[in-house]
Amino acid sequence: MFTLQDIPSSEEIDQLAARYPDANPRAIETMLRLLRVGSDVMNLGESHFADLGISTGRFTILMLLNRKYKDGVSPSELAEGGGVSRATVTGLLDNLERDELVKREHASNDRRSIIIKITDKGLAFLDSILPTHFRRVAWLTSSLSDQEKTTLITLLGKIAQQIEQIENIPKT
Repeated sequence: MFTLQDIPSSEEIDQLAARYPDANPRAIETMLRLLRVGSDVMNLGESHFADLGISTGRFTILMLLNRKYKDGVSPSELAEGGGVSRATVTGLLDNLERDELVKREHASNDRRSIIIKITDKGLAFLDSILPTHFRRVAWLTSSLSDQEKTTLITLLGKIAQQIEQIENIPKT
């Protein structure tokens, strides 16, 4: 993944914006910093999960299943929840099933449908790694007050809503 490591200064962004009338310098700086922090967090997560002997993809699938561990979910729901293709989920599930962390079952109401459930071994694995994971998450956000965390959640939610409306940007 290509990540921007050299973020321009506010002055450099202002100079760039002076050349482009539609450029909003603070919007540009906000996006650059958001992208930088997001990629840094992703890199930290990948490294952390590798140390724990699991990929980010496998962790994501297990966490999605952990939310609905009694009922299970379909592979397509896992793909949607993880933001990946069904083929990617199939590969992850094959490996997780081989390691006995998940199991495939036929849906009780439709024998053609498959439901994925986390196994007791999968739950035990999560129980063994989540305390460390949650401590890291708490530490990464420890410089923010609870109010600042709430504000950040709200602000990121606003950006997420705008992403859903990206087609509404005027072309000219």
